Amino acid sequence: MHKVGVLIHHFDNQGNSIKPWLPCPEMCWGKKCWCADIRDRLSVSLINARLPKVANKMPTYVDVDVNAASGFIMNPSFTKVLCGFPSDGGTAGRTCDPVGVSHNCVPGCFNFDREGGGSLWCDEGGLANCAYRPEYFTQMLETQRDVPLSGGTPGYNEVVVDRFDWQKWMPKGIEAVWYLKSGSCGSTDKSMLCESYARRIHTQLLEEYGVNEQTTPLLVFDPYNFQTPFSIAPAVGFQG
Repeated sequence: MHKVGVLIHHFDNQGNSIKPWLPCPEMCWGKKCWCADIRDRLSVSLINARLPKVANKMPTYVDVDVNAASGFIMNPSFTKVLCGFPSDGGTAGRTCDPVGVSHNCVPGCFNFDREGGGSLWCDEGGLANCAYRPEYFTQMLETQRDVPLSGGTPGYNEVVVDRFDWQKWMPKGIEAVWYLKSGSCGSTDKSMLCESYARRIHTQLLEEYGVNEQTTPLLVFDPYNFQTPFSIAPAVGFQG
């Protein structure tokens, strides 16, 4: 996966809000959690220098959810990718019963159908809503880049990760925590999943697993910088 780009996850409140490296609980307040059916996958995006430019920046999930302004950088060596889409794949509706990868169902990639469903892969003649297998991600990214040619505006791509497999390797599946470099993404902003949230989650992660800032750093993500979008976050109180 290193060959085609960097996998980033945006904190989106679809997992565990206290410890976002954990899945959504099965039960909440004595009943099934609203996110229980999607606890078996994690949505991420694949970014690289060849992403299409939208207002001079790379398209990310922040474009549709301004609060999702921080997240994880995934370690591809400990991240099992299931499929991908050149735009939002509507993966929340592609569920498995029971949850998890099986011979008959792939979470987030399964094509929901009232007649019984089934996987719909782009290499098998799928159309706009098909899922790309990981070995076809070069084609997926080219499809994302080709959107302006048809008069549309390119959006972020969505890649689906097997959360249960990722969970087994914790914390090796996380290379870093990031937050967005933006005028509205300040250390005192409490309304966004942004710098203050990222700093708290980063501290919790280091304490929980006994890792350090050298192996699992806190980074600033600049979507306007296509060549070096990540940099080490300044210490709290730093004045530059």
